[in-house]
Amino acid sequence: MSRIFDRNREMLHKLIDDLPADKLPKAADLFEKIIGEETLSDEDKKDLDIARKEIANGEFYSFDEVFGELEK
Repeated sequence: MSRIFDRNREMLHKLIDDLPADKLPKAADLFEKIIGEETLSDEDKKDLDIARKEIANGEFYSFDEVFGELEK
């Protein structure tokens, strides 16, 4: 992968990590539109629906909660 690709990927990860939880479903919708729903399997779509419901109910972990210990 190129350095530009790596930097763009890192930037996108940072932007997503910094999004408030209530904005994550909209971000997921945007990515679905960019990628195209035809690339998502029925199982992927079900998993996204479950994740959206969990986020709406406040059932989620931040990136730092999950991966923060790896950097220390």
